[in-house]
Amino acid sequence: MAYVLLIEPDHHCGLSPFPWGTLAVGSHLASRNIPVALINASYLDLAAFEAELSGLLPQATLLGVSCFSTDAAWVLELLARVKKLRPELPVILGGPHPTLLPEQTIQHPLVDYLVRGPGEEACAGLALLLDEVGRPIVDAPERLAALPGLHWRDGRGEAHGNPPAGAPPEVPTDYSLLPEIKQRHLPKYMEILAGRGCSFACAFCYNAVCGHKWAGKSAQALAEEVESIVRRFDPQVIYFRDENFFHSRERVLAFIGEYRSRGFRFQWDATCRANYFTKGYINQELLRELESINCRRMKFGMESGSPRVLKLLHKGIRVEQILHVAQTLSGSSIIGNYSFLMGVPGETRGEYRATLGLIRTILDHDPRAEIIGPQYYRVYPGGELYDEVVAHWGFRQPESFEQWAEAVRGDFFGLDKAQDYRWIDGSPDLPRRADFLVLLARKPLSSLLHPLKFPALPFALLARLRLRLGFYAGMWDMRLAAWMFGKYVSAVYLPKSKAGLVG
Repeated sequence: MAYVLLIEPDHHCGLSPFPWGTLAVGSHLASRNIPVALINASYLDLAAFEAELSGLLPQATLLGVSCFSTDAAWVLELLARVKKLRPELPVILGGPHPTLLPEQTIQHPLVDYLVRGPGEEACAGLALLLDEVGRPIVDAPERLAALPGLHWRDGRGEAHGNPPAGAPPEVPTDYSLLPEIKQRHLPKYMEILAGRGCSFACAFCYNAVCGHKWAGKSAQALAEEVESIVRRFDPQVIYFRDENFFHSRERVLAFIGEYRSRGFRFQWDATCRANYFTKGYINQELLRELESINCRRMKFGMESGSPRVLKLLHKGIRVEQILHVAQTLSGSSIIGNYSFLMGVPGETRGEYRATLGLIRTILDHDPRAEIIGPQYYRVYPGGELYDEVVAHWGFRQPESFEQWAEAVRGDFFGLDKAQDYRWIDGSPDLPRRADFLVLLARKPLSSLLHPLKFPALPFALLARLRLRLGFYAGMWDMRLAAWMFGKYVSAVYLPKSKAGLVG
């Protein structure tokens, strides 16, 4: 009988996020009565992960592993171990890395199959086909060719691939696939995927490369899923984890009606875009409607305070629109959450300062505003910006899955230490430390009076002064603050995260 084991890697990010890719595939399998289990290594310490793997691996008939490019080393080490224990077990990879580089990834001897794009149908079809045939099926191309997005090697080692699937099936998320310790936190905070993809073409995003256009659940289907979740978990807060929840005005208006008619009480957060704040869409009237149904937070990817950089990134928004959002939400109970990016190729030091100046202005308009970053740009595969880096900045792309793993081990992506990219204008300290500067400048001074946090107080005062005066020379204080923060996270935050205590 088919039994699919799905594994979400340890992303080494210090968080325990919802494993949306594997969770979506697992939910689809469960809806088709295909036995499935999910292990999220980001929730577990090494001993707990090995215990779960040892208990579930013997009964698996198919192993599915999600993979970002930054996971390549971890994934290959896992596959080497699995193949040593069960060399006959078929392995299928999914996620961003195999989607972006399928021809390269399928050549690795530890990878039997991969799926490009949404993996629900391919994974379910492959699991059933393996169960039916009862042996490797690489020499049955007509059967494999029916599975959307599937790539494989035939008996001669030649690679084959199918076009990716279109819009994924609308299947409610099966939260029982999450470990019990995570499920215990769901009454406090729940994430729901109300749609996938994005119809915009930001230069740093892989959605544009893969053609993942927005596809959302209908308001009725979403409300029915939410109602079942409310009956089971009664969450205090729901985060609609779409990349663009407000894409459809009609769906938003219908959802407002569903929320009221079903008597929901939870607070909720969602993603939005600055260009939706217009007289014909998100205006004062609609904001009052959203407030009345407990919308708590709206999240935006603003990215830059430079008009030129916004055009370079193909954001489709203007600085004036960003300011309009901040001014509009300042008179509302809804909190604005704004993320920014810094250090992209071609960005000048003056444009770094413009972004920090915009952040200062947003905070002047609305002191409650939440600022994410500015996050230091990292070179991930996918998107027009990545292609420019490879073509014009002497950036050598790894040529095999094994080389990607070696690159990760050598901190190719700057996860352990931010890279000093050749295109950075002037000293890299400003783009690399801008996030710490804003973080410290935003800290309430009263929160730093605790003995463990008191050493950060002088740095917070310096950060406030720098942001207010626009003075960013030196940055020695931010380097020291970043080092201290890293030590604090390693000592306090990561152990709790591995124990499943951090949501």
